[in-house]
Amino acid sequence: MASTMIPPSQGVPLSTRRAAGLDMSSVEHRQIPSTKEQPKKNRPHGITEAPTYRPTEEEFKDPFKYVQSIAEEGRKYGIVKIIPPDTWNPPFCIDTERFHFKTRRQELNSVEGGTRANLNYLDQLNKFHSQHGMTLNRYPSVDKRPLDLYRLKKAVDIRGGFDKVCKGKKWAEIGRDLGYSGKIMSSLSTSLKNSYQKYLHPYEEYVKTAKPGVQQQLEAEYGGPLTPSPAGSPAGKMAKNFMKSPGGIQESPLARTAFALNSSGMREKPVDSDNDSPMPDAGPVDASETSTPGPAGGFTPVNMGGFTAVNGNAFTAVNSIKKENEPTPAPNETPRPSSRGSKRHHSENSDSPSKDPGADGEKESGERRSKRLKKAPTVAGSNMIFHRPATPRPDRPNKTKPGEKCEKCGRGDDATSLLLCDGCDHGYHTYCLDPPVKTIPERDWYCNRCLVGTGEFGFEDGPVYSLKQFQEKANNFKENYFGSKMTYDPILGTKRQVTEDDVEQEFWRLVESLHETVEVEYGADIHSTTHGSGFPAIEKDPLNKYSHDPWNLNILPLHNESLFRHIKSDVSGMTVPWLYVGMCFSTFCWHNEDHYTYSANYQHFGATKTWYGIPCSDALKFENAMREAVPELFEQQPDLLFQLVTLLTPTALTKAGVKVYAIDQRAGQFVITFPQAYHAGFNHGFNFNEAVNFAPPDWEPYGRAGVERYHEFRKQPVFSHEELLLTAAARDSSIKTALWLAPALEKIRDAELERRSTLRELVPGITEQLVEGDLAEEQYQCIVCKSYCYLSQVICDCTTNVACVEHHQDICDCSSDKHILRLKHNDEALKELVDKVRDKANMPKAWTAKLQKFMRPTSYPSRLLRSNSSANELKQSATSKQKHGMLLRTRSRTVA
Repeated sequence: MASTMIPPSQGVPLSTRRAAGLDMSSVEHRQIPSTKEQPKKNRPHGITEAPTYRPTEEEFKDPFKYVQSIAEEGRKYGIVKIIPPDTWNPPFCIDTERFHFKTRRQELNSVEGGTRANLNYLDQLNKFHSQHGMTLNRYPSVDKRPLDLYRLKKAVDIRGGFDKVCKGKKWAEIGRDLGYSGKIMSSLSTSLKNSYQKYLHPYEEYVKTAKPGVQQQLEAEYGGPLTPSPAGSPAGKMAKNFMKSPGGIQESPLARTAFALNSSGMREKPVDSDNDSPMPDAGPVDASETSTPGPAGGFTPVNMGGFTAVNGNAFTAVNSIKKENEPTPAPNETPRPSSRGSKRHHSENSDSPSKDPGADGEKESGERRSKRLKKAPTVAGSNMIFHRPATPRPDRPNKTKPGEKCEKCGRGDDATSLLLCDGCDHGYHTYCLDPPVKTIPERDWYCNRCLVGTGEFGFEDGPVYSLKQFQEKANNFKENYFGSKMTYDPILGTKRQVTEDDVEQEFWRLVESLHETVEVEYGADIHSTTHGSGFPAIEKDPLNKYSHDPWNLNILPLHNESLFRHIKSDVSGMTVPWLYVGMCFSTFCWHNEDHYTYSANYQHFGATKTWYGIPCSDALKFENAMREAVPELFEQQPDLLFQLVTLLTPTALTKAGVKVYAIDQRAGQFVITFPQAYHAGFNHGFNFNEAVNFAPPDWEPYGRAGVERYHEFRKQPVFSHEELLLTAAARDSSIKTALWLAPALEKIRDAELERRSTLRELVPGITEQLVEGDLAEEQYQCIVCKSYCYLSQVICDCTTNVACVEHHQDICDCSSDKHILRLKHNDEALKELVDKVRDKANMPKAWTAKLQKFMRPTSYPSRLLRSNSSANELKQSATSKQKHGMLLRTRSRTVA
């Protein structure tokens, strides 16, 4: 009898909850004997399939040896599939009654980069007009077709802006680019020009003046320029240009906006989308105006009569499919961003309860006249959730929360004048705004960063499920979604079955749709240390042969050939596996692995998982294609590709010249990703996967490149690359290790000595301090670039901060001569350490050279060779005599 589910709202730890177990006969398992899979000849998007390998039992014995045997070919694709021998079939070892996990919610059209950029723009545009008293109920219409305002903005931007388009009379050209035809060009030009002038021009003029300040505010929170170091900051460039412009200092953003609103003829009334003519002039709109606010809302879907909303009658939304034993989100849990940067082992636990958003004082103080967040503005037709930060931001000063202090002056006094943004809840004194606001607005008010946009995006947390509950959710969703879409098959007398191609085509259609939003859930990055691994564990089942199997993902990272053996602590998600529970359309976005490592992903059971891979040779081309496709997102979030929240379609990538390959993973199969290879994918239904990273010796150059990339973007590495190599040198003195380790250590030595030399020239006589033993992890991390400076750090007595040599001036306000250069090894010791490894690596060459010298043809053998030859002859003679004597004695005994 199934036990009663404990609601998550009661705060019971996941490990102590019980629910009905998963019926393992109800999920897809590996077919044994396995049938040979034929590659799909005509995949959606015209993508070629990556290779599939079927190792023999002998080849499968050593995973590192086998992966290295296919690595040369595998790198050409970025991903490969490995089907184990039929005799290899490990059991699934998770207790499905106790296994509970938290999901993350994914809106499919928010993960595609171009679609998200479009929806972001419409959201910001709607907030801007709403703040100025005009609610946009519908898209404007041109030639009886809804006008894509974002595409119109882009078309004008690439032609130099509104003024240049008008002077060059390029509106008809823009109309053709937007797909309008069959209308008199003069009429089309007038309609497009009026639409731009009415809806976009006021906002674009506002953004020009407000954007530099927003960029500077974000850079202050990041602790440095948004652009990767050492490039310049876009905010600084824009601010500089703004200061050069006539009246740039005197004209405030709102003053310029008021002028733009006036000149474009905006009026405080709902917009009629069928009216393409300019509206009569209206006076400037004061932010403190107290007219009755218009109805909340956004654009009406452009196809409101042409289709049934995806969350309408056609099927029930994933979040509304309710079962008796289905969990409900805890009322005291607020969603938290679930996207991650690097898989740090001390990162926030995905199952930790979130704080109640109302617990910190949702009730208003009688003396604080402020506006709290009411409701996230929604662009109808997109059902957008309010975008939340995708990566953790630096702590606010004194641990203050948004809204407790003015973002302009930094003071928390005069609470009666603190105005809170209805988008982000940040606070501003009314008199600190530019221009000052006289009274609290009655309508929704948004700060500059919400109106300009910051590009912040992350997946919100979903409820807690057991495997059985999530299976019901997933199966019901897929059945309801495709039930009305499958045509009747007269031969079978029933509806046509959903194929893998159907799911793949529908997934990408939904991802690109502006007006059809489907939300799914994904149990991703679930820590196996907390929830258990799907493979048998040595601690629990030491007699099970699969507990010690080298393909067991708990064993694989610590293989004798793996460099991860030299990491001194477990790293969840890298050396300790993570678990993934999928449903139809749940997705993982484009990314490569932390430190550019290899990864191994095994599917324990369930529906197909489709993967897309890009070889490392095309990694830079892929990154450039992403930036060209969605420059706005990268301008706001330069580290976007670290966040694992963005897709771009394979079609768009192949058009940009990027090689993209695909593979379908099924139960009992491995997918291997190669160093620096970008990959993404989605699930076809309910399934359960497990993944981990590993690092053979040939990974080291990629790992070094990965650390340089972290440094460029000021991202914290998962571990210290220098420490790993030095630990390997101390622990493993074999020639095999020295052969790959010596070149790597020589590069580290040369770079380190050059840095030290530069600092000594800049700060003559700087105090140097040699520290033996290991320090706390934070004592190796630079306060500026977040890099691990294992071999040398700059410190000062006035602070606990640590800086790398490159950023020594940023550690504190003291003069550089007060700083201390702290060293792990002095110069001579570092050289000696590297020389020792190099000498070991050169031993085979020395032996080879000696042998070649001996074998060199000469008239007479060398003295050494003659002596060796004589010695061998004497030895052979003695041995022969000894054998002869033994034979005689044996014969004598036989005769006797």
